Amino acid sequence: MAEPLDPQMGELIKTFMDRIIKEFCPRVLRATVPFWGVMEKGKPEDADIVRDRSGVLLRIGDDCFILTASHDLHAIVKNNIGLAVGWDDKEQIPIPIVDAQFCGTSKEEYDIAVIRLDKDAAARIFECYEPIQLRDISLESPRRTGIMLVCGFPMEWVTKPLCFMGRRRADEWTVPDDLEYDPNKHIVVDFSRDAFDTDLTEVVLPKRKGIKGISGCGIWHLADLTSKGLAEWRPENCKLVAIEHRYSEQSRCVAGTWAEYLVAKIADAFPEFIPSMNLAFFPKQQSGIFIPSWAKK
Repeated sequence: MAEPLDPQMGELIKTFMDRIIKEFCPRVLRATVPFWGVMEKGKPEDADIVRDRSGVLLRIGDDCFILTASHDLHAIVKNNIGLAVGWDDKEQIPIPIVDAQFCGTSKEEYDIAVIRLDKDAAARIFECYEPIQLRDISLESPRRTGIMLVCGFPMEWVTKPLCFMGRRRADEWTVPDDLEYDPNKHIVVDFSRDAFDTDLTEVVLPKRKGIKGISGCGIWHLADLTSKGLAEWRPENCKLVAIEHRYSEQSRCVAGTWAEYLVAKIADAFPEFIPSMNLAFFPKQQSGIFIPSWAKK
């Protein structure tokens, strides 16, 4: 576990936390959506609508993608279970993603998925939400450490998201599950039970069953855990660093896959977007981006 914080930084941390909640969290909430599964039962009005996972919206030009976790997603698509995301304030219903293109990986290795929305769904998303752009994703080397923010939609709260903070843990995942942990692919963040909701009200994280639904949400880097990092913090410095897909209540940690793997997945599945990525991330590179072999797995 990480070392305790220096007590002398207490006031600086309090000011930093207040600024995060007021100046950055609203931006994250506008780019984060819940997924809904629509279980048909004959008549449309008899259908069951259940919460499934969370996702982060990404805009490239006039196209909209959802970055999320891949576990169980293949079965949902294979079984023709309808999916919808977010909430349309005008129609007062979730936004269906009927004609979306799904591209995912195995849950054991990367557990990530990229969903490209059709034009109609993208237009509705743009009216109701504010997706991030490529410049909001961190591809820095070395990878970022320090304070992280996790924001998703727990099933227990149905429509309300929650945010909680933690610190990047040492490169290890000791939870006995099916994740083929690799520090080059995965980030681990520890946390306490303290959290806050969409109204910026302090709350306590739901128990294990209630927290389900945050899978696929974003892990965002906030600042380095130094007096300089906290004092010089700016909202525009915060970046999406990973997509969350594992949660351990007992070990008080979450695991996710680094965001560059999702960018590479988009480049591999939708190569027409490579020029846009080149402009945003690789201005000195003239021949397009290199798509690693892992992006095709």
